[in-house]
Amino acid sequence: MIAYITRRVLLMIPTVIGITFLVFMLIALSPGGMSGGIDSVAGGGDAAQRSAERAYLQSRYGLDDPVLLQYLRWLGR
Repeated sequence: MIAYITRRVLLMIPTVIGITFLVFMLIALSPGGMSGGIDSVAGGGDAAQRSAERAYLQSRYGLDDPVLLQYLRWLGR
Protein backbone atom coordinates (compact mmCIF):
# COMPACT_ATOMS: atom_id res chain seq x y z
CA MET A 1 0.00 0.00 0.00
CA ILE A 2 2.87 2.39 0.82
CA ALA A 3 4.48 1.65 -2.56
CA TYR A 4 1.24 2.48 -4.36
CA ILE A 5 0.84 5.81 -2.54
CA THR A 6 4.49 6.70 -3.13
CA ARG A 7 4.19 5.92 -6.83
CA ARG A 8 1.02 8.05 -7.12
CA VAL A 9 2.59 10.99 -5.30
CA LEU A 10 5.70 10.82 -7.50
CA LEU A 11 3.54 10.72 -10.65
CA MET A 12 1.72 13.87 -9.56
CA ILE A 13 4.84 16.01 -10.05
CA PRO A 14 5.29 15.50 -13.82
CA THR A 15 1.51 15.61 -14.30
CA VAL A 16 1.21 19.04 -12.69
CA ILE A 17 4.22 20.34 -14.60
CA GLY A 18 2.77 19.00 -17.86
CA ILE A 19 -0.62 20.58 -17.24
CA THR A 20 0.92 23.96 -16.38
CA PHE A 21 3.10 23.76 -19.51
CA LEU A 22 0.12 23.03 -21.76
CA VAL A 23 -2.00 25.82 -20.28
CA PHE A 24 0.86 28.31 -20.45
CA MET A 25 1.56 27.43 -24.10
CA LEU A 26 -2.11 27.68 -25.04
CA ILE A 27 -2.29 31.16 -23.58
CA ALA A 28 1.08 32.28 -24.98
CA LEU A 29 0.46 31.00 -28.49
CA SER A 30 -3.12 32.22 -28.77
CA PRO A 31 -3.85 35.27 -30.93
CA GLY A 32 -2.78 38.28 -28.91
CA GLY A 33 -0.63 36.11 -26.68
CA MET A 34 0.29 37.11 -23.16
CA SER A 35 0.24 40.80 -24.04
CA GLY A 36 -3.34 40.72 -25.30
CA GLY A 37 -4.62 41.96 -21.96
CA ILE A 38 -2.00 44.66 -21.80
CA ASP A 39 -2.94 45.90 -25.26
CA SER A 40 -6.61 46.16 -24.34
CA VAL A 41 -5.94 48.41 -21.34
CA ALA A 42 -3.27 50.52 -23.04
CA GLY A 43 -5.69 53.43 -23.09
CA GLY A 44 -6.07 56.29 -25.49
CA GLY A 45 -3.48 58.45 -27.10
CA ASP A 46 -1.88 58.40 -30.47
CA ALA A 47 -0.38 55.35 -32.12
CA ALA A 48 3.21 56.27 -31.24
CA GLN A 49 2.36 56.61 -27.55
CA ARG A 50 0.50 53.28 -27.49
CA SER A 51 3.38 51.59 -29.31
CA ALA A 52 5.93 52.99 -26.86
CA GLU A 53 3.81 51.95 -23.89
CA ARG A 54 3.34 48.45 -25.34
CA ALA A 55 7.10 48.09 -25.89
CA TYR A 56 7.82 49.28 -22.34
CA LEU A 57 5.33 46.87 -20.77
CA GLN A 58 6.56 43.94 -22.87
CA SER A 59 10.15 44.54 -21.82
CA ARG A 60 9.12 45.23 -18.20
CA TYR A 61 7.27 41.92 -17.84
CA GLY A 62 9.61 39.91 -20.09
CA LEU A 63 7.01 39.30 -22.79
CA ASP A 64 9.57 39.95 -25.50
CA ASP A 65 11.60 36.90 -24.39
CA PRO A 66 11.11 33.44 -25.96
CA VAL A 67 8.05 31.56 -24.70
CA LEU A 68 10.05 28.75 -23.09
CA LEU A 69 12.12 31.26 -21.14
CA GLN A 70 8.93 32.97 -20.00
CA TYR A 71 7.54 29.61 -18.84
CA LEU A 72 10.70 28.71 -16.92
CA ARG A 73 10.76 32.13 -15.27
CA TRP A 74 7.06 31.76 -14.34
CA LEU A 75 7.60 28.23 -13.05
CA GLY A 76 10.51 29.44 -10.90
CA ARG A 77 8.34 32.06 -9.28
